[in-house]
Order: sequence, then structure tokens, then C-alpha cells
Amino acid sequence: MLGLNTQFDLFYPLHANTSMEADQELRQSFNNIRKLVSQFVQSEVKIEELTNQHMNDLFSYRMQTIQCMHDHPVKIEIKEVVAKLAFIQDNPRFEILHENVLFGVRTNFRAVKRFLGTSDLEVDFSTLSSIPQITYSDLISLFNIFAPGSIFDKLLNLLDYSIHLELGLITSVVVCKEGLNISDAKLHELESYVARSARKFGACARIIAPVKSTMPEVVEPNPDEITPEWAAEEFLLSESALMDGLEDYPY
Repeated sequence: MLGLNTQFDLFYPLHANTSMEADQELRQSFNNIRKLVSQFVQSEVKIEELTNQHMNDLFSYRMQTIQCMHDHPVKIEIKEVVAKLAFIQDNPRFEILHENVLFGVRTNFRAVKRFLGTSDLEVDFSTLSSIPQITYSDLISLFNIFAPGSIFDKLLNLLDYSIHLELGLITSVVVCKEGLNISDAKLHELESYVARSARKFGACARIIAPVKSTMPEVVEPNPDEITPEWAAEEFLLSESALMDGLEDYPY
């Protein structure tokens, strides 16, 4: 679960649980992420570069948020997340961004279903045991020690793409919620980044935890390869997410 993004940290900027606002450490961590969002919007730096530079900080924010939601138990349901994101489309300029954000959220919850082996589209943090406060670097070291080479690469991809998607979703919320002045070029970059990160994270989840396809006459692919049938299913699952086409995944 440590490498799986389930939208728990998206709830802090959405203010789903006001009791979490009392956590000063979490508030400071989120303020640091807000600074990254501002840096992306106001400079020429690419959001992908920012994420790669701040993996440790972003993962630390994730772990702090999990701990906070463990201390203040809450259930996260996909319908609730989708409802709270509806404000993004209030501005017609963000229509594509809104669709891609929803695609990212749905992709994450489908991944949760795969890893938990459940049909419920919710995560109940009150059922979690004590959360180990591990760092990004520590987790990578554990992967390296206990996972064979090919599995290590796949776990690392899963973790990294989940963090990329995480920052993309949070950036989208902050930009729209706080009314940041984002240029057309930066908006297009953010739209593409969210969709691309969601696709890659979803691909990693399918490779690591493949399940029988729910679509008729579609054969589940070999976990180590991407087939046209697999790509077609993923495209249909994305529904109305406006994407720029499936890409090859570096596995």
C-alpha cells in the first residue's frame, strides 16, 4: 500500500475533514507543495522535473496525510472525491483538466481494487493498523533488498508514477481552487501530465496485479507486454478523459 496513491492526500487541499487542519506538520508540508505549484505556474520549469526533484518531500507528505487520516478516521469514496472536484469545471477553460483529473481519480481507485482484491470503491482508514513513517529513500532501499531486479523496476515505476499523478492532481486542485493565473501553455502541460501519469500508473498496477478482464472476448495480456487488446480496454475505461493517445510504457 505504501506505493499506492488512493487520493488520501488530495483531501487536505479539498478540506474534506476540518480536523486535519489542526495538524501543523501536515499544514507545513502542504504549504511546501503549494510553493512547488506556484513555481510550476510562474516559471519555465516542467512539472515532471519538479516531481523528480522532490520525490522525498512528496512521499513524506503522503505518509503524514495517511497518519493524520488514521488519527482522524475517515472513509474515502470515489463518488465523494468526484463530487468535491466538480468545482474545477465551473470555469469552461478547465474542462479538459477536469476530465483528466477524473480519469486520474478513477484510475487510482481501480488500482486500489486490484491490490486489495475488493469491489468496494472506498478506503476506510479506521481499519488500518499503525502507519510506519518510512521515507521514500528507505522504501527504495527495501525494494532493492527484497525484490528481484525485474520486480524492483516495476515496484519503482508504480511508486514513482503514483507520486507523479499525486502532484498532478493536487496541482490541478490548487490552481483551480486558488484561482492561480496559469498560462495556456502551462495549462496544456498540466492536462497532459495528469493524463499521462494516470495512464502509466494504471499500466503499472495492471502489470503488478493483473486480474481477469471484465470485458467480453478480451484476453488478459502477458504482464510483461502491452497488447492492442489491453490498450483498447484501457482506452474504454478512461471514458471521456481527453487524452493525446496511448504511449509505449518503458518496462
